[in-house]
Amino acid sequence: MNFKEIRELFPIVRRLLYFDAASLSPYSLPVIDALDKFEKERRDTGSLYYDKWYEEIEKGRKLAARLIRAKTSEIALIKNTSEGINLVTLILDWERGDNVVVSDLDFPANIYPFLNLRKKGVNVRYVKSHEGRVLASDIEKEIDENTKLVSLSHVLYGNGFKIDLEEIGSLCEEKGVYFHVDASQSLGVMQTNVKKAKVDFLSVAGYKWLLSPLGSGFFFIKKEFLDRSPILGWQSVKDPFAFDVYNYEILDSAKRFEIGNLDVGAFLGMVAALELIDSIGIKEIEKRVLRLSSFLLDELNNLGVEVISNFERENRSGIISFINKGITKEDLIENSIVATIREYIRLSPHIYNTEDEILKAVEILKKL
Repeated sequence: MNFKEIRELFPIVRRLLYFDAASLSPYSLPVIDALDKFEKERRDTGSLYYDKWYEEIEKGRKLAARLIRAKTSEIALIKNTSEGINLVTLILDWERGDNVVVSDLDFPANIYPFLNLRKKGVNVRYVKSHEGRVLASDIEKEIDENTKLVSLSHVLYGNGFKIDLEEIGSLCEEKGVYFHVDASQSLGVMQTNVKKAKVDFLSVAGYKWLLSPLGSGFFFIKKEFLDRSPILGWQSVKDPFAFDVYNYEILDSAKRFEIGNLDVGAFLGMVAALELIDSIGIKEIEKRVLRLSSFLLDELNNLGVEVISNFERENRSGIISFINKGITKEDLIENSIVATIREYIRLSPHIYNTEDEILKAVEILKKL
């Protein structure tokens, strides 16, 4: 498929200038079809297709593993990023005086679970960003002999700065520190190799750049941590349908963290989304999205607004933000533009967007 054909898979583009993948991506036709099929099957057959649904979901696990260059056995299916990050806090053995290094520009989902560890005597150390950048040199200053974990977003949600995963992963390995990555603002459009980047844990929500339903996502856990089981449920065992309440054998894969029934519809939708991403190729998607975001960056700079995403090419992502001078959400909606508005306006194009749409949006912004 070329990108014109891909665009036709997203009905939303016929109605809106949609630049909000960083918040919630729109559904593609393959995802809609997968959701519709599941709802009709459940309506018409009840439990009859239960096994078939779960077999289909396993395709998604394999695609998720391939996307980040991991083993299928290292992938657990989760509802959202917060679930994955909380799993990290449960899996690691914490001692009073330990600390976690985070960024002062990170999303609360990647902060609050570690602040919750303060009751165990664990400290949270904030890396001070400089001009919107989070650099390995600044992270290194915060690491000391008591640092157990560095937890960072691959791409910052506000300004779109993309950290150097491999540089920071090597730093963590050198210092003997575990490394967790929140990939919710990168995975689906940015190439990620957890082995090369020496990542120990990765959490991602499916409903942003992965083009998947709410309630879907996945968690990568390095195989050496699989013997740690801070949670356990009836689906964590090798033969869950034996219903043996005396004897059981825990799964030797990350599936052990899926303690009960999944949101089957959401994950079937994620399978369809991951199949679409896989069919296009993550390398081609990254190239396309970076081309769009760079084009948008240039147009906003020409407009004369205060852009906060003026980063070097290697640190750019699909997020471009500029300081908001009084534009409201209603202003954008009246002009059929969907974007995130805070103290800045965040635009996040995906594979369904075009340069022409960017030009239309910038022309509208010029008049507001």
